Amino acid sequence: MTLCKTCSSLVLEELWNADFVLHENLQALIHSAESGCTFCNLCWVQIQRERTWDVDLCLAGSCNGMGGKTIVDPTIYLQAHWQMPNSEQNVPSRLWISCGPLPNSSAEGLTSQGLSTSLCIFADPGTPAESLFEERYITVDHNPNGHIAWTQRALDFCQRNHKVCEHASRSAPRQMPTRIIDVGPVSSPTSPPTQPPRLVLAKDLPSPEPYTALSYCWGQGVGDKLELRRHTLATLLTHMPLASLTRTHQDAIRFTRALGIRYLWIDALCILQGDPADWARESKRMGSVYGGAYLTIIASRASDSADGFLANSYRTASQNLIPAPCPLPCGASPLARAGPALGTVYVTAPRSTAGGPVDARGWCFQESLLAHRAISFGTEQLLYSCRTAKRYEDGDRSLVVSGSSFRRLAGPDPGPRGEVLRSWYAMLQNFSPRALTEPHDVFACIASLALVAHRVLRCRYLAGLWEADIPRGLVWRSQFRYFLPIKTAVVRPRASGFRMGEGKGEVVRRAPSWSWASVQGPVVWPAAVLRGEVGVDLFVRPREAGGWTVDDGVGEPDALYMPWLELRMWARPVRVRRGGRTTGEYAAALSVAGRKEWKAAHTKYGMLLEGFESGGVVAVGYFDVLGEEEPENMWCLRIVKREGILLTRDEQEKFHRIGWLAVLEEERWFGRVGEQAVDLV
Repeated sequence: MTLCKTCSSLVLEELWNADFVLHENLQALIHSAESGCTFCNLCWVQIQRERTWDVDLCLAGSCNGMGGKTIVDPTIYLQAHWQMPNSEQNVPSRLWISCGPLPNSSAEGLTSQGLSTSLCIFADPGTPAESLFEERYITVDHNPNGHIAWTQRALDFCQRNHKVCEHASRSAPRQMPTRIIDVGPVSSPTSPPTQPPRLVLAKDLPSPEPYTALSYCWGQGVGDKLELRRHTLATLLTHMPLASLTRTHQDAIRFTRALGIRYLWIDALCILQGDPADWARESKRMGSVYGGAYLTIIASRASDSADGFLANSYRTASQNLIPAPCPLPCGASPLARAGPALGTVYVTAPRSTAGGPVDARGWCFQESLLAHRAISFGTEQLLYSCRTAKRYEDGDRSLVVSGSSFRRLAGPDPGPRGEVLRSWYAMLQNFSPRALTEPHDVFACIASLALVAHRVLRCRYLAGLWEADIPRGLVWRSQFRYFLPIKTAVVRPRASGFRMGEGKGEVVRRAPSWSWASVQGPVVWPAAVLRGEVGVDLFVRPREAGGWTVDDGVGEPDALYMPWLELRMWARPVRVRRGGRTTGEYAAALSVAGRKEWKAAHTKYGMLLEGFESGGVVAVGYFDVLGEEEPENMWCLRIVKREGILLTRDEQEKFHRIGWLAVLEEERWFGRVGEQAVDLV
């Protein structure tokens, strides 16, 4: 390691909450970095990665400061901040780099320029600084086995300090999954196993035991390796050769052993593959499987089970070379400012908190929500999460505000009826963009969450919506680019090719047209629905005394398949046609006040809908799936005051949803149409 004259004399103790001049300006920092100084190079690389300011202005010695002021202070400062051990506050230890002093600088007469970035500080296990700096750096070339001690420390802290988590553990199911992997007795984390892993039946164990559960992406790896099938069951009950398992399965076994836990649940090895009856039975038990696990292991960084997840190689695998951690001497404790030296700590570039490929998979969504405690092996670092807090390997942390999040839905207290409905729609918005290998699994993926919601709602569960709130549930919207610059397109579900009678890639029906599950891709609900505003202005009502449907045998919260379901209602559909004007032309003809109100609905994807016979604007409509053939007949159905759905009608007089709409001139049209029977399929 090569250091310039200034950096060779750096001691972290001197940087605590005090501006330290590193270089006279940015040019000097760059020159030092290009001359080979390891620390200056790390600072300059981070400045370029962050790009939170105009580097050209800083190089010119003039930066736009806060409040619009122009401040000339090109000096490059360092200032360190330290996180108290065992704190739940989101103030990790960081070393700040700034052009000009930071806002809390003691320097007088200068205003913060806001041109700053930071480096992470961490300590190695076994060093004097270990107990004062909880931040760690765990990669294949630095502390490669650190994930074991880090996870155990996070678990211990949670068990000692989190009352909510303790309550969740006590209320968790006191039963084990039907089948479980015995990873073998381990006397200590460093001791070799005394026996190979094997599959056991929970009913044969004298009492329930703590176990871990794995959440991961299957990829192609599972199909190429050993899995539980009828013809392998007898073998797996005697032994489970590690070499025959995927790397992810091997990693999960090793990690469970290292934590001193004897049992592990993995779907491919604990559910009979190719057995529809066993799959249906076990998939309905996911709530108890993940909810009852002592710890859920999330292999977030692996897109395929053949890859494994324990080894963190993000720095070596990065396309952009990330500088290695730089050692930095540390004097006394930041609190004491005296006493024995803490030895060497390290500084390094910040790491992403992104999870990885698992975050895009449908099955993994429910698994992460149901877990009381989870350790996620993210793309660049570890994350420990529980019902109380999130804690990252680099010291970043935050409290979990469960009451304002859809995550509360899977907790021990999902909340009152209104809160459960709000949580349900918020949950669906987060679930819908996720990918499914088998599109027909859409309801199975959230069946355990539906069971939790049903305990409060106590009504029928109809194709992903709740009968007690059907009108608001119907006004979902396909999330095109007019909401956010998203990459996931909204399409019709397509066959995986695994189900008999379906050709791979052909469009399949997995839900009624009125259900959000009739499309694949991100969907959203209007803000008023998410806020839980239950308006009295509903313009549809059930036609049957027993509810919205007369179909027998439907409505169970753990239903796995609901491709056909008819809603029967009284409503006022208005037949429409595509208008002759564009939405832009319509907006231009409005008054100033009208244009302001229109702004929320006016997008390039919308189309004006006019009365079929007499013309005149009814609504602006949007197709659920862009590019589909426009039907010969279209109908507007108003659901709530300003929201509705776009329909077409078939030869049997049944209505099918094809899109959604924003009502524009409601009284002119919907107030004059008589109520009639509507069958929505």
